Amino acid sequence: KGLGWEWRLAKMGIGRAVLLHGFLGSRVQMLPFAARLVRDGWKVSNYGYESTRFSIEEHARALAESLKDSPEEKTAFVTHSFGGVILRAALSRPECPQSARRSRIVLIAPPLGGSSLARSFRTMPVGLKYVAEIVMGAKSGAQLRDIEFDAFRTALGRFPIQSRILLVVGNAGSINPLLREPSDGVVTVEEVTKGLPDEHRKLVFRATHNVLLYSPTVMSSAVEFLRGNDDVGELINPEPSNLCDVRDGCASETVREKNGD
Repeated sequence: KGLGWEWRLAKMGIGRAVLLHGFLGSRVQMLPFAARLVRDGWKVSNYGYESTRFSIEEHARALAESLKDSPEEKTAFVTHSFGGVILRAALSRPECPQSARRSRIVLIAPPLGGSSLARSFRTMPVGLKYVAEIVMGAKSGAQLRDIEFDAFRTALGRFPIQSRILLVVGNAGSINPLLREPSDGVVTVEEVTKGLPDEHRKLVFRATHNVLLYSPTVMSSAVEFLRGNDDVGELINPEPSNLCDVRDGCASETVREKNGD
């Protein structure tokens, strides 16, 4: 529907689990997680989107519209990487159903502060910079590349305080020479962990960005959390400026650079 589409892998279940893949990814990457959730009794919607063709705001609008199909249904989310950024923006939109805002969410390696790896392309030699621009595109990829850390984590939406979040972080040390800080090879630990509300949980694994998605331990922890276990992981400290109470309005500021709006 809209700019996104779904594979619905089970028609009946304890609730609807929506999966979102990452930047330059596909729904195929989420199939192992989908199978695990179906086995646990969830009705799974494996949501797909063409990450480079549209802006973050456009993707968020399409996702929020798709969630209106079942406004009262119990909803949970599992996202990988850039999918978490899309979800954050979607939950901030006024048309997003209240049931989605009250959901349990598993965020696997989300670049909530943008991507310093993408930003590093700005200072590369002309040839490499040109190739990077072609691959990443002029929409959401340009936002990842051009919006600085503080703006990216605050201006593109906020998670509602009604949501319950399990954050899965990869810390494989200094394995990428383009990243100056500990990372999972794609996003730094700081980019993943900054900007989440209080009373949410965090798990840290010594693993790389894509390995996290297929880890049996990550899957088992996610399933336990979605079942309602609030003892999974450690408590994340609050960042009040990034809390969003839907009773006061959740609309995000629109970042218009590179967006054409």
